Amino acid sequence: MARTETAIDVGYRSPVHPALPVEVIRRRSLPDRASDAHFARRQRLWFHVLVLCTAGEGLHHVDFKPVDFKPGTLLHIHPGQFQRFQFQPNFDALMVVYQPDLYRTFIPGHEWFPGSELTTRWDLDPTEFGLVTVAIEELLAEQQAFDGSPARIALLESLLTALLARLSLLASAPAPTRP
Repeated sequence: MARTETAIDVGYRSPVHPALPVEVIRRRSLPDRASDAHFARRQRLWFHVLVLCTAGEGLHHVDFKPVDFKPGTLLHIHPGQFQRFQFQPNFDALMVVYQPDLYRTFIPGHEWFPGSELTTRWDLDPTEFGLVTVAIEELLAEQQAFDGSPARIALLESLLTALLARLSLLASAPAPTRP
């Protein structure tokens, strides 16, 4: 009889600072954050993740399906979805991780839910890729200066809102951000 693997639940907890509302992680640094066994298991996420492939090609599994990545691929993984990392072949990416209560909906009635058919994956053209990369790097710069103050929290949340608004404009539909 085949053994069924149980998924692990993963919540949002930044090792950078306990009050950090949004965090940018370079995918290549993930092995420094947890064991190989942790990343080999299927995970049910309780936070949002935006994954922007910046170099290389590879796969990441979401809800039991492989997602192909190449430079310019952007994926939004929602709270409650399952993911599994696959590091071979490897690709590098900027990952924006944010708390489940930091969703922004720009057009009412266009919230993501399983089966909603709203866009969760984009293949960005070079101009879009540049704009999104700059927005994520700005989040990263503010993360590095983060001190837990209310002004820094508001700034990071505002930059996240701007990034999500940009995605909604790129897709000509709202960025799917509500669980």
